[in-house]
Amino acid sequence: MRDQALAISSDGDLARSVEILYELRELEDPDSLDALLTASNLGVALSSLGRLDEAERELTRVLELNIALRGENRLETFTSKSNLSVLLVDLGRYEEAWRLENEAYEGRLALLGPDHQRVGQGLVNLGVVEKEMGRFDDAERHILQGIATLRRSLSEEHDRVLLAVNNLCTVLGAQGRRDEELQLLRANTATLRRVHGDEHPTTMLSMSNLAILYLELGRIPEAKTAHEEILEIERRVRGSDHPSTLSTIENYGNVLYTLNDYEGAIAAVHEVLATRTRVLGPDHPAVARTNFNLGMVLRFSGNTVEAVAPFEKALEIWSASIGLDHLEGATGVMQLADLARGRGDLAEAVELYKRSLEHWRNVDPQSADVGYALHQIAITDHDAGELVEGLTYGREAFEFRRALLGPDHVDTLTTEFVLAGILHRLKQWDEAEALAHDFHDRSLATLGAGHEHIRMGRKALFMIYNEQGKSAEAEAWR
Repeated sequence: MRDQALAISSDGDLARSVEILYELRELEDPDSLDALLTASNLGVALSSLGRLDEAERELTRVLELNIALRGENRLETFTSKSNLSVLLVDLGRYEEAWRLENEAYEGRLALLGPDHQRVGQGLVNLGVVEKEMGRFDDAERHILQGIATLRRSLSEEHDRVLLAVNNLCTVLGAQGRRDEELQLLRANTATLRRVHGDEHPTTMLSMSNLAILYLELGRIPEAKTAHEEILEIERRVRGSDHPSTLSTIENYGNVLYTLNDYEGAIAAVHEVLATRTRVLGPDHPAVARTNFNLGMVLRFSGNTVEAVAPFEKALEIWSASIGLDHLEGATGVMQLADLARGRGDLAEAVELYKRSLEHWRNVDPQSADVGYALHQIAITDHDAGELVEGLTYGREAFEFRRALLGPDHVDTLTTEFVLAGILHRLKQWDEAEALAHDFHDRSLATLGAGHEHIRMGRKALFMIYNEQGKSAEAEAWR
């Protein structure tokens, strides 16, 4: 049954493979080496399906069985710790992941000595986790030490060495050292292509990373050429259904979008969505992310009506699995709110902005998106005539943005103008007048006399004074 499950898995039917492996486990002694192997196969398959909680349970069981059957200080046990660490990184549990990876590294070091390739790889693995934790100095140091060890134990141009160099590139990029990252990644990719050929997995990964880096740096012609090159190789070598191929198609769609080829960009994301839905099933997290990406491309290419359905599908999948307290979930709710406001459905927009605000506060309470949500509730309430609630959110938005961004930031000034407008409509003249003056004066000082804010400020002050019957003051701002 295990061979059948692995064969089915290699054909891409991971869900059926998991079913067979679960059936197989019912027939095995739960404390046997066979059970250990089945749990290991299950952990890999479940992780690929995005069923991370189940995968964690299986990989934890693998670790427990290795300790029970083989012992604490065995290479198989250290490998189990490393595998579980990788999954914990995917779950965002970095401290636990680092602890396991460090235990695996120290165990290998004691067993094999400092110059063994597995010890070198353990240092690289530690650095990868530390990069995700934001510990960039530690990450760079450990990966460099790992590369040196791998070079001594293997060779300068061994694929594991060059893969570790790719990891170093990501650390450089995370620190904003993009020129160093580009220079090193280019050289590493050229070496991989020369030594191992274009069809080697590490070469394809490095070519893909370079294509993405060109896009991130805004070097769009180079990004387009690089994506087309790696996409042709991946379709030929891996097939169009392979996860890496699909990621490249999606990234190529981003390149086309940047080039204003909206039709091509939408077609690329549609291809990825159709394939992922067929291969992984309609409720897989990767399908949710692709729906989210499709919504973004549709919305910002002007297809606002068509954008609603993919956003809603993404949120439906996430709500049933991992929830919406993450970057894409909170952003997806915000996008639906913006779309509702754009089509004039103000009541729905306010409720969606409030939902997004709640999610953003759970994700990052100091995010600029918290200020955006507060501002959007205030301005939408203003437009809907819900002035009392709008005043509450407007005050909160203004204080939040002033503290986060400073009083002269354009977003803070925009919120100040909205708050002044709400106070104006509520006839709270003194505060409306003070805020409108401050908005005008700060905009003049920071943005210049020709900025649209100056016209807006003068008009607001004219109306505030005029409606109070202060004709002379009003005329000064006409």
